[in-house]
Amino acid sequence: MIFYLCPQGSPLAIREKARERVLQLLKVLPPNADIHLIGHSQGSVIGLEAATASGRHMKVHIMGSPIDSLYQRFIGLNLLGDGELLRRIILDNSYRRDDYIGGEVGEHFAVPNFPVEFGGHTGYWRFFDIAKWQVIPKPINSDLVPPDRTRC
Repeated sequence: MIFYLCPQGSPLAIREKARERVLQLLKVLPPNADIHLIGHSQGSVIGLEAATASGRHMKVHIMGSPIDSLYQRFIGLNLLGDGELLRRIILDNSYRRDDYIGGEVGEHFAVPNFPVEFGGHTGYWRFFDIAKWQVIPKPINSDLVPPDRTRC
């Protein structure tokens, strides 16, 4: 996070580079694509900023996000702004109650928050049900789903 918040132009800054990488991906997607952007931890911040900058409609699924717990409450940065962003972006959040970094987000904007099983901050990707995302009705690419786990 420290490298992300470094002033632009600092040799340690990664904010613009990270955001630009996601923006480049969003630019090559067809205009009518059904976009699901998934981000964990700092990736949720990068993804949300890229989604904002892209101007495109999409679904943004975040987990273990420090958007409220760290950025809003500790640093005083409101990444959701006045809620205007949520008119273009459908945002939802999964979090663990034992996650020391992430937590619920967007309480003022009624962002759906989904508590998931315990596992701390770094274990979100270890469990298939979280990796395929509990709030998406089916995997984005069913070819990637292990044969014994085809039901959502």
